[in-house]
Amino acid sequence: MAEPQASVGSAFGLGLVSALLGPVLGHWALVFVGAGLGAFLAVSAANTSTVRAALPVFARALIVAVLLTGVTVTLAAPYLGTTADVLIIPVAGLLAWRHDRLGALLDRALELLRSKRGAE
Repeated sequence: MAEPQASVGSAFGLGLVSALLGPVLGHWALVFVGAGLGAFLAVSAANTSTVRAALPVFARALIVAVLLTGVTVTLAAPYLGTTADVLIIPVAGLLAWRHDRLGALLDRALELLRSKRGAE
């Protein structure tokens, strides 16, 4: 049963990377750890037959999360009443995990902004 051992190894590796890069790169390390975890979830949810077929899903999820985490955290922190540091890993993970649904979410956000602007 190699799967639990691989999961423990992956979690330990991500924790080690976070511990080593945290003081040096600060928030970027948190973004990459969250995006990596979310990308692993996206690959496990995708029905890919080989590792080679899973690589584009992983890369796309990682890139989307890295590009959009800063903006999303900056917008969400005042709304949720927390600091941005608390939200970096969960937001990066969610963006990577659900990267394929972002188009519909962005359309819905634009509708809400338009309706709010029209109400004023």
